[in-house]
Amino acid sequence: MRLSRRQLVGSGVGLGALAVVGAALLGDDGGGPTHLRESAIATGTRFPGDPGTGRLFYGASVMPGLSVSALEHALDHRLTLKRSYFNAAQVDDLVRQVTEDQAAARLPVVSTKLPGTWAEVASGQYDAWLHDLLDRLGALTDPVMLSLHHEPENDTGGTGMAPADWVAVQQRAIAAAQGKAITILPILMSYTFLPQSQRVPDEWWVQGATVMGIDTYNNWSATNGAAWVTFEEAMTPVGAYAGGVPLVVAEYGCRTPPDEPARAGTWMLDAFEYASAHNIVGMSYFDSSLNAPDGSWILDDVRTQAMRQCIGRPQVVQLA
Repeated sequence: MRLSRRQLVGSGVGLGALAVVGAALLGDDGGGPTHLRESAIATGTRFPGDPGTGRLFYGASVMPGLSVSALEHALDHRLTLKRSYFNAAQVDDLVRQVTEDQAAARLPVVSTKLPGTWAEVASGQYDAWLHDLLDRLGALTDPVMLSLHHEPENDTGGTGMAPADWVAVQQRAIAAAQGKAITILPILMSYTFLPQSQRVPDEWWVQGATVMGIDTYNNWSATNGAAWVTFEEAMTPVGAYAGGVPLVVAEYGCRTPPDEPARAGTWMLDAFEYASAHNIVGMSYFDSSLNAPDGSWILDDVRTQAMRQCIGRPQVVQLA
């Protein structure tokens, strides 16, 4: 008998064992199930990891303890993008994850925190760390997108932690990554582009970035009273600001209304349609309950089935 991811989560199996159990049930060693649908190969040349005009990479970040293999089995398709998170001391783990993703024809989108303040990294005090990371990723030859301190907007205020310092980090990394198959991906919140945020997007936008990343959510839950926000409503202000700069939606999520579950599936399908028509070159669903005080973002059957439809669309591509 094969168990779904939802059944695994609800079965009492500890999260630490879920990946092992899921892989065993699906008959693979954790490297991903076989005989799944795959996508066409990306052919773009604008930047490392360019899917091509009108195309996009499509995938998820999968919470530790959940099985990537189980998700791919539920989708009957290999993920073509995978988002992962690391701290500055986990360079070995980051490089290992990128290697694994590239071997599975997924575009790796990896985020890391920094070993010092933004100003210290931007001034070159941690160039040994930065160049070691970039050299090791560059030696892999296949494309990777690298984010240095994603969603920085709530982390300002201390010495060396001004928006201009964060922008300078991105620009230093962009210069250092030239000639390598690495796209530096500065990632901001879609909320930053709304007037009520009282933030100034000009302070955060990275001039010279070939791609910008955005994290966006429909924050509605059954308990928080938040308004239902479509993906288009959240992303339109960002797209208007970005002009012709391609975007990667590096995190997105929606919860399922218990009295109207189909609404969540429609949200997911509409998100894909908007992305594929508006210069969004990658999408990563946040399949996690971490940092989610108003309710988990973990995929249920409704949203999984919507993803299954989307990932099989001809707009989706994978690495060679």
